[in-house]
Amino acid sequence: HVALRKAGLRLPLWFEEGFCDLLSGIPKTPGDLGRAYPQARRFIGFVTACHDPSERRLSPATSLLEFSNAPPDINPGYILSRDFVGFCSRTRGIEGLIEAFRAAGLRAAISPFPLAGTKIPPLDLSLQKVLSAWLSDLRGRAPSETKFERPLRVLAEGPRFLIYDRIHGGYHRGIAPPGQSVARLLNRNLRPKDVEVLLRSQEGSPSPALAVDPDGRFSHPPGIHLRLSLHDSCNMACR
Repeated sequence: HVALRKAGLRLPLWFEEGFCDLLSGIPKTPGDLGRAYPQARRFIGFVTACHDPSERRLSPATSLLEFSNAPPDINPGYILSRDFVGFCSRTRGIEGLIEAFRAAGLRAAISPFPLAGTKIPPLDLSLQKVLSAWLSDLRGRAPSETKFERPLRVLAEGPRFLIYDRIHGGYHRGIAPPGQSVARLLNRNLRPKDVEVLLRSQEGSPSPALAVDPDGRFSHPPGIHLRLSLHDSCNMACR
């Protein structure tokens, strides 16, 4: 951080932290990016809020530790910011990126996109456009961390059902709404859309089993998981 500032760069802290992580040379694996990818849309919302004048809690000086309090080496915010910086440096390389931000001066810390005084893509795009371009690019590069394409199994007795959730751990109980047959779902390894009607019909908030990224990838909850095999038919994640 000190070296960047001595070089004359003034960056939003969320961008600076990713920049420093990239310059550190500490390798990141495709698995790291795959695990961070489901947080990409939330990351875009966080970055957007940091530059929203009406936002009182966040600002360009807000650290990525406000996005996630995980240690920097596994923090999805750091991983995504680093990847975003790498995306921005493709046209002219890191040296070109440094020169462009140095030329922009203090204005870059408050309004980095479009970057003042440059026509270098993608630095000449608005914040929303450059974030959208990065997300589209990231979508094709980030490996899916989904291990279970069909992660749910159903047990039922009459209208009562119990759904084992192999991704988030635990189970969901309920009573099937009128006209919904549970029998057709028995003894199958299911996708979220197969049980969506059952889960959404229950009281309370939607089940985390339905929290799938728009690209079909599951957002894994943080923590250490122990996977148990139950009668060779189901794996449950226990926290």
